[in-house]
Formats: sequence, C-alpha cells, structure tokens
Amino acid sequence: MWRTIYLSKLPRFEKKFRVALDWTLDLLFHKDLVQFQTLRTKGVSHKEPEPAKSEKPAG
Repeated sequence: MWRTIYLSKLPRFEKKFRVALDWTLDLLFHKDLVQFQTLRTKGVSHKEPEPAKSEKPAG
C-alpha cells in the first residue's frame, strides 16, 4: 500500500517506471554482498628520507 502511494506522488512516468522496476528487481534478485578483508600493520614508519647524494665531487 505504501509503495503505491509513493509511486503515485512521484512527478514523472519515467521516474515511476524506474522505481517500480528497481523494486521488482530487488524482489527477484538477492543483493550482492562483498566483504573486504582489511589488514592492519603494527605501525607506520615516518622516517625522513635521506638527501640525495650528488654524483659530482664537491669543490
């Protein structure tokens, strides 16, 4: 009942059709759930980079 009221209040036919189609597809197909495994390191090194050594001898 609430979905019918919601569809009736949508402004354009294209929007009504798209929402009704989306609801129908949700009934027919299950959601794809994906779980990502996140790995944490013990710590992050904030070491300062060493200055680049020049190839030419100084002086």
